[in-house]
Amino acid sequence: MIAPSPKTIYVPDNYSTIQQAVNSASPGDTIIVKDGTYIENVYIDKPYLTIGSKNGSTNCIVQAADSSNPVIEVTASFVRVTGFTV
Repeated sequence: MIAPSPKTIYVPDNYSTIQQAVNSASPGDTIIVKDGTYIENVYIDKPYLTIGSKNGSTNCIVQAADSSNPVIEVTASFVRVTGFTV
């Protein structure tokens, strides 16, 4: 079920990490990640999210905080992740 008023969340403006943004997002929201290197493992378990970098993969890097786990793991349906170097 998509939220009635999807919102756009900015990292690091609204939340300092991508995971914090995912945790507070509702289905249908868009998360825009600004340039930088983010050292974290991101677990996406909410459907209908769009997560993308603001300026493309050259400028936005996600590096695993724990190399024994996936850098980005998606377990929900209808999730779009674009524009990152992983």
